[in-house]
This record gives sequence, structure tokens and C-alpha cells, in this order.
Amino acid sequence: MTDDERWIWWNYTRLDGDQYPPEERGQVVHLEITFTRPEAGATALGVSLARGRGAWRVASPLGVSYTVPSSKS
Repeated sequence: MTDDERWIWWNYTRLDGDQYPPEERGQVVHLEITFTRPEAGATALGVSLARGRGAWRVASPLGVSYTVPSSKS
């Protein structure tokens, strides 16, 4: 991940939906998104892609994930 950036929003969102087991639903998690830096020489419609963050894209289908905050004992 030399040219990628990972952004983390701490305690940002809650898990919701049937895809999560009942014991995980409603739990507050850290949202993580990994963005891929555009190619330095790449262009789209003649405009350099590296000029702004708007050209960055999610790195892969697994580029959006979450982590469960560790519990303090």
C-alpha cells in the first residue's frame, strides 16, 4: 500500500442489517476506507487525474471495511 491512503473514522457508525449476526447488530465500529492514488500520468478528458482528491477511488471491493473498537478492561 505504498501509494494508497487509508482513512479511518473512529466510532463512526453502527452495524445494521440481516447480514450481521444478532450479537453484532447495533455495535459501534470504526469505518475504514482505502483509496488508491491515481496514476501520475493518467488523464481523463485531458485533465490530470492527480490534481485533486476527487480522482481517488476505493482501492478494491474490500476497500471499505470496519473494525470493532477494542474493549478496555
